[in-house]
Amino acid sequence: MVPAALPPTRPDDLRSACQEFEGLLLGMLLREMYATVSRSGLLGANTGREVFEDLWTQELARLAARASPLGVADQLERALTAESRQQGETALKLEGRATEEIADTEQERRRQRPRRRKEI
Repeated sequence: MVPAALPPTRPDDLRSACQEFEGLLLGMLLREMYATVSRSGLLGANTGREVFEDLWTQELARLAARASPLGVADQLERALTAESRQQGETALKLEGRATEEIADTEQERRRQRPRRRKEI
């Protein structure tokens, strides 16, 4: 049996993984965007502020990804579903060919075996 490269997954799992990926992408975009904004000296720079801003950015990106504003999750889900289906079909074809080849080889071996004579 030839295993498929992508194991079968539940559609909900695939959807949530695609949304999570879009969330990571949005988080990276937001961090880069925030890096271009000049900081005022009003609040000062400290570790607590940086941690809060990072957590805020992650949560904002995660929530935005649910709405899929860029459409990355939708496109990725379609592509992975099609790829998984195609690989599954290919694996079934290869499995069928391998089974046929094994059967043909076994028949050929049986034909080539010398027949033994029974001694009386």
